[in-house]
Amino acid sequence: MKDSFLLEFPSLSSLTITSKNDPVFLKDHSYSTTTIATTETEKEYFDHAEPKTRHKKKRSIAEQFKIFLVNNMKPNQHKHHYHHPRLLSHYGELQRRQIGTGASATVRLTYQKQANGKMRVYAIKAFRKRKARETEASFMKKLISEFCISSTLDHINIVKTVDLVVDDKNRYCTVMEYCSGGDLYSYIKEGRLSSCQDEANGYFKQLLNGLSYLHNLGVAHRDIKPENLLLIKQKNNGILLKISDFGEADVFREAWQETSRLSDGLCGSTPYIAPEVFLCSKQGYRASQADVWSAAVVYFSMRLNGVPFYSAQQSDSNYRLYQRHYTKSSYPAFQSFDEESKSMIYAMLNPDPEMRYTIQDVLKLTWLAEVKPPTCLL
Repeated sequence: MKDSFLLEFPSLSSLTITSKNDPVFLKDHSYSTTTIATTETEKEYFDHAEPKTRHKKKRSIAEQFKIFLVNNMKPNQHKHHYHHPRLLSHYGELQRRQIGTGASATVRLTYQKQANGKMRVYAIKAFRKRKARETEASFMKKLISEFCISSTLDHINIVKTVDLVVDDKNRYCTVMEYCSGGDLYSYIKEGRLSSCQDEANGYFKQLLNGLSYLHNLGVAHRDIKPENLLLIKQKNNGILLKISDFGEADVFREAWQETSRLSDGLCGSTPYIAPEVFLCSKQGYRASQADVWSAAVVYFSMRLNGVPFYSAQQSDSNYRLYQRHYTKSSYPAFQSFDEESKSMIYAMLNPDPEMRYTIQDVLKLTWLAEVKPPTCLL
């Protein structure tokens, strides 16, 4: 029987909250395509070459957003119609079966035959059509900002985004690497991690490494949850965890900036949203610190197959109890943790984001340095 303070792991339901605001980095720039020169060098950025062949001078994500608008979104003679350089069919035939679905998109597979005769599998995220009350400018800005952020990223613990294309129904689709192991949500729901601390620690360390890379670039994910953490088996039987879905991501610091700016908008999935996001969605909050909170709740879920509270708000009785017990580190739901894990959880779930651990602080913990990648069979 579960402890009365341990809440059931949430079902895969409509918990996700999508921000109605533009990402902060889009608000501080002008995107008039008439003022930007289109050059062959700029076009090459979106050819998705391997990292070693890319240009040494990296552009900011805001600059890449502008370049993409110039190169790929030129209006033709028909209003609200756009040219696009590639069709989805370039990546093979789209399969009928959906392997994932959400509020804004569905995910299916394609199989592309390579020159050596082998088949390469891609995951295709097909975005929904624009809603009647949604302006084309708003729809395209959000879609392209997600692509510009995700396609810039190059890290072993982040799903690689390959291309932005259109399918035969004129829907925009993101072409991504396929992670055959499914998502972490299924692992937790099936109880496959609650009795395997070493495996949970291995996945958690990979999540931290991916977030560390993002935060060093000035990018916050803002929707870290088990459903967005995908798994893939390696040849050595190790398992990679990869962060996916950058639909709510925001750039809180550009490459040339020394200081960070606040993000705004209420977004994420309720059990994983930090308290300051609920309280300061209009005034602004440090999105990287909100990621730290979300990562801690994911760790709790892996270890105990539940959540510490359903919502980090005063309306949640468990969260009120957590606040009362926080200063003495005596919240009942955390008592089954070993001392090292418990200390880390409290530091990551500090209700004050200014006092909360950063991802770098967590990675400096001595016991985490000894954690190895998980090797359980998928």
